[in-house]
Amino acid sequence: MADAEEEFFQIWKNFVLNESLSASERARRYFVDCPIPDKYSNMWRYMETCGLPESMEEGVERVLSSKDGLALIGDATELRYAEMTNCNLQTVGQEFWKKPYAVAVQEGHPLKDHISSEILSLQGRLFDLKQKWWYENPKKIVCPIDSTYDSDLEYLSNIALIMIFIGISFCILTLTAEYFYFRRQDINEQQASLIFSNEEREEEDK
Repeated sequence: MADAEEEFFQIWKNFVLNESLSASERARRYFVDCPIPDKYSNMWRYMETCGLPESMEEGVERVLSSKDGLALIGDATELRYAEMTNCNLQTVGQEFWKKPYAVAVQEGHPLKDHISSEILSLQGRLFDLKQKWWYENPKKIVCPIDSTYDSDLEYLSNIALIMIFIGISFCILTLTAEYFYFRRQDINEQQASLIFSNEEREEEDK
């Protein structure tokens, strides 16, 4: 990804600093910002500064022994396995670069259907292997739950319940006040109508 960003940057630089263009055109292009972010390029420069580990085991060891904080970027499956077997590790963020596995054959080759059927027949076997190495692995460690996180979560839950209760109480009070207010309005209107009717009747009697 860093190489791709570098290639796009060179294309943008050639576009902006093309000497075959007129001075006015170069000046106009000079203010065109590079549309390619340099996130992966910066990551790669920092990785080169820190030095790349020779293996996953070395990378995990460097993370565990780091005093200033160090992150390891690697295959997602290997990182999740390291996290599963060591409570001092945790994966953060999402996978930012996925590559699907595939078997390529020539178009129309008879092996295509054969390989596809074999892969489908292995679905049950793959499920068993996943159960064995991820859920039933003897090296899997059940890490203690962070009590601080639980207490914070419980505190936030209590605050949320209190706010909900206050909101419901306020709604009930508002509805009650509106009910009595409009009921009083109806009574006043009925009384005014009755008085008006009596006055009309008195006028007719006269």
